[in-house]
Amino acid sequence: MFSVNRGDRILVVHNTTAQDPLFWVAAQNTKSKQVFVKLVNIGATAQKLPLTFSDLFIKSQATATTLTHSNFNISNTPDAPNNIVPVTTNFRAGSTFTYTVPGQALVVLALEYA
Repeated sequence: MFSVNRGDRILVVHNTTAQDPLFWVAAQNTKSKQVFVKLVNIGATAQKLPLTFSDLFIKSQATATTLTHSNFNISNTPDAPNNIVPVTTNFRAGSTFTYTVPGQALVVLALEYA
């Protein structure tokens, strides 16, 4: 998830809400005209995160690739390598939007800009 969603410029993030249990980084890929926001929610419940990109016009069509499971104690093993797999979904973004990060999840938002 991280190796194929890389930027060449780290974006400055201004935190206006409590961070814990959410952690994130945002990077811009100037060649593909994409922004990748990598989010981790270490808490058990979903958290809403408002995002604003004041210097970029973010297009409305975006994807979220999420790695999570409803059973927080499950893991992938050699006998069951697909217990937890990334799932990619489409969602509506923009230069300002709120994204809900599921509990105990790793999420990569892929946003395109004009």
